[in-house]
Amino acid sequence: MKQKNETKQIDMFWKLAAIVFAITTIALTIIIIYQKPYEGPYAEVLLLDANIQEASETLWDAQEYYNLASLSYEQGDMDYVVVHCENARDNYLEYTQKLRTIKASINSNDKLLTLRKQMLEKEIYRAENMFEACEHFESAARYYDIYYDPDTPYDDPSYDMGGTEIDAMNEKIDEHDKTVREYNDLLAEYTVELKRRLE
Repeated sequence: MKQKNETKQIDMFWKLAAIVFAITTIALTIIIIYQKPYEGPYAEVLLLDANIQEASETLWDAQEYYNLASLSYEQGDMDYVVVHCENARDNYLEYTQKLRTIKASINSNDKLLTLRKQMLEKEIYRAENMFEACEHFESAARYYDIYYDPDTPYDDPSYDMGGTEIDAMNEKIDEHDKTVREYNDLLAEYTVELKRRLE
């Protein structure tokens, strides 16, 4: 199971992203105030980042439910794994829809905004993988709940089926991790471009 590593990685990812967005917002605000007229799509970038930060509140909820599902799994409470996974999926779905709406609002070919659009695409895909990971996690919990029922026959295949779902969940988490690395590459490129313009 990869829940603990996944949780640490997502928490670290969003802490770093929040710092970058805060620095970007401060830098662009200074540009807008002191450059008259200012050049570039800075106001649009500021609005974009503000909308992304607002949408991220839904992601925090999704992650909290995922963490609760992981805790319930460790405690052997499969019913609550199911409940928390359902709530996590609802929030991941809402989050991706918000990001799609934000992405659709980008109509500029400016490099900064193009990079932000690519970053949004990676973030949507990352959240979609977590949505699917939660689906498999939920299915595994249902199978394990059947298997550990005292009335379940000894040769019932539920345990193996639960293991198959856990394997599928881990595949989605691996894909998520790969997407985080790709996102970070774009973030680095975005940061370099922003610094270049601030020089």
